[in-house]
Amino acid sequence: MAFNLIAESPRTIDWGAVLDKLRKTSSHVELVPIPSSDEGVSDAIGLALPSAQANAAGWGELQRALEGLWSEGFRVIELYSGKEITPNDIHSLRGLVLGHI
Repeated sequence: MAFNLIAESPRTIDWGAVLDKLRKTSSHVELVPIPSSDEGVSDAIGLALPSAQANAAGWGELQRALEGLWSEGFRVIELYSGKEITPNDIHSLRGLVLGHI
């Protein structure tokens, strides 16, 4: 099983630039582009951290990916709970990912 999130963009995503940037810092986190086919609906990126990668290295990569997405204005949702994750939630998110909660 994996820890899954979705990051919604407030604007059309430059897929080449965003995915290239994320892939350079992320070998543990799986990235899935989710382009919108409907006018007015956000593009998004799916992020998955497989449970086998839910360790300090995997967490570090996920944290860097999320910080990069937040800096670009992305809205991040944790898919199990449906809760939006903000930079203020980073410590509780770490606990969830590493199994400390």
